[in-house]
Amino acid sequence: MNNSRVEPLLLMPTHSVDQFNYGMVSLNTYLLEKALQHQKNQRARTYVVSNCVIGYFTLVYGSAFTAQKNYIPLILLARVAVDKSKQGKGLGKALLK
Repeated sequence: MNNSRVEPLLLMPTHSVDQFNYGMVSLNTYLLEKALQHQKNQRARTYVVSNCVIGYFTLVYGSAFTAQKNYIPLILLARVAVDKSKQGKGLGKALLK
């Protein structure tokens, strides 16, 4: 698998997430139960690799204020997970790129 050219896609209801298993309940549960709901509510965006999801990352919106009380919008990397069957092959690193 050449992970240097991973092109994540925005998670859609048509993506198969049922078999995804990172090995940590909270990351599995987020993808299965919360990711699409958060997108609908415009709270976060989750991007996936493959129609049968083998990896994902979630971005959330935030903000900060400077000492001068200037507003700075932020995008935060909230989650990154790779299915156990694909771990150790560089997919997580490719997702971060």
